[in-house]
Amino acid sequence: MLRITVWGAAVWIMSVCVASAQLQTFMAEGNLKPSQDLGCVGAEAAQPDITAADFMLASQNCLNELNFDFAVESFILMQVFGVFDAQRVADISAHQGVAVMGQTIAQSLDASKSRAFEAAVQQFGGEGSKRHTKLCGRLQDIGPPTYHPDYMIQHGQEYFLYPDDDPIVENFDPDASWASVLTNFLKCSVG
Repeated sequence: MLRITVWGAAVWIMSVCVASAQLQTFMAEGNLKPSQDLGCVGAEAAQPDITAADFMLASQNCLNELNFDFAVESFILMQVFGVFDAQRVADISAHQGVAVMGQTIAQSLDASKSRAFEAAVQQFGGEGSKRHTKLCGRLQDIGPPTYHPDYMIQHGQEYFLYPDDDPIVENFDPDASWASVLTNFLKCSVG
């Protein structure tokens, strides 16, 4: 009985502390913001100046148009470009931006769209499928992203704490990083 009472008191004290805490959320202008609205596009639209956030919006546009094949392709591009950006942005707290964008898309889906999106993922196929191979070839052809990853930088804590610091990893090698993302994340046969 004493154990339950002590546990109950601890829970009550923690709830009072949480309820009385003043939390403040800081959000920078440009945080995960697309730089352009591409409409609904698929893998053929991939260019090195299109950001991961642009592909997030494209994926959402495709979902709204019920074009699930292009929604999947834009979603994959969002992830690939986001993983590349996470390798070049020094602030580790900013890297979660890719997951947040994915969650934003997932939370926008009702049950019917979610099932259709999952079916489109299955149709896209896995490593070595025709569409996967075509996407890998396209991304190898265009090379690494050339934009400045402001959308991700402005998502991180260091944007507020150290605004004058260079947000890009020192001596970052975009070509090596791009090859690594394509090989290790997207599982392309680079050659």
